[in-house]
Amino acid sequence: MASAMGFVKQGQAHLYYLGTSFPITPAFSVDAEGFHQRFHDSANKAWMFAARGTYAFSSRTSVYATAGYIDNCGNLTLSSMPAKPAPTPMPVGTNSAPWWE
Repeated sequence: MASAMGFVKQGQAHLYYLGTSFPITPAFSVDAEGFHQRFHDSANKAWMFAARGTYAFSSRTSVYATAGYIDNCGNLTLSSMPAKPAPTPMPVGTNSAPWWE
């Protein structure tokens, strides 16, 4: 089992993450990651979770499926899909959007 833990500081935000990979069989593995981003002097923060299953047909060919979920708080509008902008945040409370939205 492999795992990674990280801490990245840039400007006025902190990003924490933890990930692991677990081989179910020699050809199939499951990965999971969790991220938390917090902005200083702000109510903005986000939690993101991702899971991936990978199946190796051979040493050079594999397929994978990934699912993710992000929970934005404050006025933050991060998206779990890099090519798609996040929806406009709700005026009060938290803005939770599934990855398929």
